[in-house]
Amino acid sequence: MNNKSKNIAVVTQDLFFLPRIQNIAEPNGYNVVRTVDLESFTKIYSQDDLILILIDLEGNSRVWKDILMFLSNQIVKFIVIGYGHHSDKNMLAEAEQLGCDIALTKAKFSRDLIKIIRSQGRCLIKNKNI
Repeated sequence: MNNKSKNIAVVTQDLFFLPRIQNIAEPNGYNVVRTVDLESFTKIYSQDDLILILIDLEGNSRVWKDILMFLSNQIVKFIVIGYGHHSDKNMLAEAEQLGCDIALTKAKFSRDLIKIIRSQGRCLIKNKNI
């Protein structure tokens, strides 16, 4: 791992979608660090080089809820983005209620992934609608 690089934490159990994120993040100078549970997430969180958190809401809901609860007790200096299935509006809303800065449908997340990575998620917060 390059010490000058910044890390993007991806909370996911889905190995299929992860390469899409890596293929955009790595050429832009970011390392993608996958985490699958709260314990591994807290290790990543404690590093100084974390700049963005992406949470796959289609994964284990207990994991992402525990991580969001953990973050609610921290001073978070970066953006937390959830993404999930478009038909589960309640899950997307719950993720925002629990602390995601924004929860996107997977289609919207995929479409705008380059913008999200390059802006470290700030493009979402700026206008809350990409």
